[in-house]
Amino acid sequence: MPAYTYRVLPFMGVLKSGGSSREVSAQLESLINQQASDGWEFHQLSSVNIEVKPGCIGGLLGRDSDYVRYDQAVFRRSVS
Repeated sequence: MPAYTYRVLPFMGVLKSGGSSREVSAQLESLINQQASDGWEFHQLSSVNIEVKPGCIGGLLGRDSDYVRYDQAVFRRSVS
């Protein structure tokens, strides 16, 4: 079984008003092609949930943590 090393990069597509999903697809494609030119193979797009705890003042005021979801593009290449 081959061994791999991985690179994980954040991905957030950006649309202007009236834009289409094709624009976001082109943004992801650009990221994949850029990494491929450096020898990285696209492996998957994953979601990561992050807990953001309130700061000092927010904690004192009883604020709860917020949860944010981010997409992460995972690339890999064989370890030689």
